[in-house]
Amino acid sequence: MKKKIILLADHRGFRLKEFLKFKLLDSFLGWEVVDFNPTYNKDDDYPLLVKKAVKKIKQSDRGVFICGSGVGVCIAANRYKKIRAVNGHSVSEVELARKDDDVNVLCLAGNIVSTRKALAMINTLLKVSFKNQERYKRRVKQLKRMG
Repeated sequence: MKKKIILLADHRGFRLKEFLKFKLLDSFLGWEVVDFNPTYNKDDDYPLLVKKAVKKIKQSDRGVFICGSGVGVCIAANRYKKIRAVNGHSVSEVELARKDDDVNVLCLAGNIVSTRKALAMINTLLKVSFKNQERYKRRVKQLKRMG
C-alpha cells in the first residue's frame, strides 16, 4: 500500500494546490497523491475542509494544506491529536520540524509562497525522517496527550 500525500486548499490556495498536484503526480514516485478537494469553491471554509481531511491521514501519510496565509489551516490541523502541522516558510524550518517534531502536515501560504519553494518544502516533508531519539519521542508523546 502506497503512502499518501493528502492535498487540500481553500479558495485562496486552490491555484497553488492545482499546480502542486500535477508536479507531485509527475515526480514523487512511491507516494499516492490524493486531491481532497478537486473542485474550486469560492465559499468554502478551511476549518471544515481540514476536519474532513485529517480523518484520511494515516500514520505514514503526509498532508499539504493550503490557504491564503497558511496560518488558518495550520491552526485547524493542530487541533487534532494525530496531526502535527507546521506553517512552512523555508526548507530548513520544515527539515527541523520533521527531524525534531515528526510533523506530518505542511501548511502553505497560497498568497505568498512561490511554486518552487513550495515544491522544495514538500520534498523535504517527504524525504526527511524523524530523529526517533528518546527525547524527541518523549516530546511528541507529550504533544499527543495535550488537548
